[in-house]
Amino acid sequence: VEKIAVQSSSVFFYGFTIHLALGIIFFLINFRWKKRNPPLKTVKLNRADGAAKKARSALIGLGIVSGLLAFTQLSAILLTNVSVVIAFKRAGIIVSSLVGIFYLKEPGSTRVLYGTILILLGATLISLG
Repeated sequence: VEKIAVQSSSVFFYGFTIHLALGIIFFLINFRWKKRNPPLKTVKLNRADGAAKKARSALIGLGIVSGLLAFTQLSAILLTNVSVVIAFKRAGIIVSSLVGIFYLKEPGSTRVLYGTILILLGATLISLG
């Protein structure tokens, strides 16, 4: 679906539109959820202390990286086979798994490691096939 949408419009228009729509939907869901379930801890972004500044910087950085990732993925979809692009996009799961296993020492590491190996084998088979 993304390849058809990008081919019919442009990388910038489709990327902007889909992220704007998702932002609005998640905002509405969050707004409705907050009315029913008050948050446990909230960082107020308009305060002048260090936590608010750190949270604001993290959100801005996350937005910039997310936009760049969307742009590169949508550009790559136009240049090559979609299955190869998605295989490499999903490789981020591998990085997250390895950080959880080796850095955070999460429980259940053996099962996660086997799943990571299967993902690597599948991505290799798709790339070679």
